[in-house]
Amino acid sequence: MPSTPAAIAFAPKSDGLLAASADGEILRWDVHCPYPEVSLRALFGKVWYEGYERPAYVWQSTGGSDAFEPKLSLWPLIFGSIFIAFVMFAPEGIWGILTSRFKTVSKPPDSSGGKEASDAAA
Repeated sequence: MPSTPAAIAFAPKSDGLLAASADGEILRWDVHCPYPEVSLRALFGKVWYEGYERPAYVWQSTGGSDAFEPKLSLWPLIFGSIFIAFVMFAPEGIWGILTSRFKTVSKPPDSSGGKEASDAAA
C-alpha cells in the first residue's frame, strides 16, 4: 500500500495527477474528465481565465486548437437574447400600436339592408 502523499500536483491541462510521498515514491495517474470547466459557478459566475486581467463573463465555445479552453458563461447569451428581442421586437410592437390608433374604422352596413333610405325617397 502506498504511503500518504506529501505533495500532489495536477497536470496543466488537468489530464493527469502526480503525487510524491514522504519516502520519495512518485505516483502518476491519468485523469479523464472531458468537461472539467462546466459547473453552475462557471456557467453563471465570473471566471478568471488565463490571459485575462480579471474575472469576466465570457462566452467562446470553440477555438482553433486542442489547447483551447472553452469559456462557457451563459450571461452573455441570456442578455444578448434579451437585448436582441428588445431591439428587434419592441420597435415593431410600438409601431403596431401607433399605426393601429390612426387607422380609420369603417361603419358596418345597416342591418335593415338600406330599405329605409329607398322608402324615404319614394
